[in-house]
Amino acid sequence: MRQPTPSTVYSDPIHLHAWYPTLQGSDPCKVSLISCYIPMDALSKLQEKNKIHSQHQRNASWSTVWMFCLLSPLLFSYGYEFYFSVIKNVKVEAIHPSIALLGSLGFGLPLAAMGDLMLFKRVSKLFLLIIAEAWFIWFWVVSPLSWLAFLPLAPAFVILQVQLPKIKAGK
Repeated sequence: MRQPTPSTVYSDPIHLHAWYPTLQGSDPCKVSLISCYIPMDALSKLQEKNKIHSQHQRNASWSTVWMFCLLSPLLFSYGYEFYFSVIKNVKVEAIHPSIALLGSLGFGLPLAAMGDLMLFKRVSKLFLLIIAEAWFIWFWVVSPLSWLAFLPLAPAFVILQVQLPKIKAGK
């Protein structure tokens, strides 16, 4: 619908000109600027709430990435056993699924707790976690050297101990 041109112009600085078609025709209406005024502190509060909400969304998406990485040894052990037993028809001596679960949690949870406290960027933490998980998967699932699989916990603990004074000081 085409808007008609205004026939009168209001020069009053207190009013805002709002044009909208009415049932009788299209007459200009005066709307007070006071009713349209939004205080700046309300806008800044809204902006702060939006910023906090977007930060929570980013943290939630990173949590999904962390959980997938921590559960990857378990998923890999199931896939490895399935591949060799069903597809290749080769009898593989695989560890029991409950032991695989306990081993994955026994490695992943301490590593995640120490990684959460470390003073690295998220991308660096993710890169180090992927390296540690690949090490763990290789020695826990592929080779039968399960004692060697837990070796990356030692460097993580040493790094955490080196950074502990900065962590206690408040980053």
